[in-house]
Amino acid sequence: MSMTDKNLTELVECSVDDYVKELSKLEQADERIAKMLEYMKLQLSHGEIHPLSRFWKMRKFCLDNFKCTIAVSQRLKLWKDYCVVIDEIVKLKQVIDEKSSYEKEQIEEALLSIASDLEGVDQLIEKETEISVPKSPCVQKHATFYKSTQKELSIYSSYAKRLNSLKKEILALDISFKKKQEILDQIHVLADKVFPKKRDLLGLMSTTYASHIQIFVRINFSDSEFKSPIFHLKEQIKQLQNFAKVISLNVDAFSKTREQLSNCWDKIKVYEKKQKKDKEEKKEQSNRIFAGLKEKIEKLKQEKPSLDPSKFNDKVKQLNSLIQREDFIKFQRKQLTDELAAIDGAGALSDNKSQQDSQAFNLQRELHSILEKAPNWDYQATNGKLKDILNQYDSSQVTDSQHIKIERAIYALYEALGRKLIEEIKDRIDFEELSSQIKEFKNSIKESIEGYRKALSGSNQSIEKAIVFNELLVQSRSLLSSLEEVLAKSQAET
Repeated sequence: MSMTDKNLTELVECSVDDYVKELSKLEQADERIAKMLEYMKLQLSHGEIHPLSRFWKMRKFCLDNFKCTIAVSQRLKLWKDYCVVIDEIVKLKQVIDEKSSYEKEQIEEALLSIASDLEGVDQLIEKETEISVPKSPCVQKHATFYKSTQKELSIYSSYAKRLNSLKKEILALDISFKKKQEILDQIHVLADKVFPKKRDLLGLMSTTYASHIQIFVRINFSDSEFKSPIFHLKEQIKQLQNFAKVISLNVDAFSKTREQLSNCWDKIKVYEKKQKKDKEEKKEQSNRIFAGLKEKIEKLKQEKPSLDPSKFNDKVKQLNSLIQREDFIKFQRKQLTDELAAIDGAGALSDNKSQQDSQAFNLQRELHSILEKAPNWDYQATNGKLKDILNQYDSSQVTDSQHIKIERAIYALYEALGRKLIEEIKDRIDFEELSSQIKEFKNSIKESIEGYRKALSGSNQSIEKAIVFNELLVQSRSLLSSLEEVLAKSQAET
């Protein structure tokens, strides 16, 4: 299909050079001029000839063909049509020039405004809204950095976007190359004040956030055991992922940190799945033990009439000891204890409970006495008393409520020991003399932490006991961390 047979839309979109080649195939000059005038009118019907260089090519083609032999009447008609088209194009050019001139003035005013703003950029940064920093310790400790840096980044990023937008606008304007270059030079001067600063801030924010995420991962996910409760870690991961969307990061830092946090989330999911499986297995084991002890209680109930009272009491005590020692679901332990108490009456279990109460009372009284006197003792004396208490505690039988009170008092004694060590370290006592005490204390605290962690993973914990043990676990870690921090600082100063 030739150019002359194309529809209107295709004619408007085709280039002048292609159309001229097609028209050159026509034999008559008047026919070539008529087709070109039609082409020019089609261009005008779409509101503009863009770029106007198209018009000059079309105009030259028409004038060259007017020099050829054409009938006078036909020449006059074509010339009249040509003049009408030229007048329309001249008017269109004036409109386009006015529009381009107005847009150029607007761009220049925008550049003056940006230049003025950048002179007082500190005031703009101060007025910028602060971001909210998550409570996760790895970033919360650096909240001031994130807030101040993001405020600067927000300002410089907004001006960078404005300059890029103005550059696109000026490149699209139909103005002379010289005028266009003058404005582009102004944009480049402002860009030199904005883009390097934005790049440096973005790099600083990205590397800092990436390093803090690495710290978070190393602290909480480097070992097989998690350092914080699962629900707390999951909440921190969500906060950190959302925080990455609030602050400005480069693509590499955003992708890398998101992948690290996603891997942490996957580890938690795997751990939770394993915990669920372990819990189900423990439940099955607990049910088996429960059924076995229930059967023994029923058997003892049947044997009671034929047993000697002292032998019966011994068997009751043995069964009760098994019930208290085994890892049960809480209601199962209570059910077995109630059933055993029902066949025992006011016998061995009552004596055993009185013994438990007496042991717990003596332990608590001795602990409080040590805590009152500890400020006047040295580390060795306090530690010796603590070891005696722990030996008594290991061989005693106490109830859950008594167990919680004693654990709190024991931790308070550990805390008193820790404070004594910290004071001696700060007083610059010979580290060689203290090294054995420090090592012994750190091992004791680590054993306590492991004990709290195991207790929390048990299936028979009451809500109150779980809360207290979790609190003691966190406090113990904090005490150990404080000791190590003071020790490191003192050694560095020495």
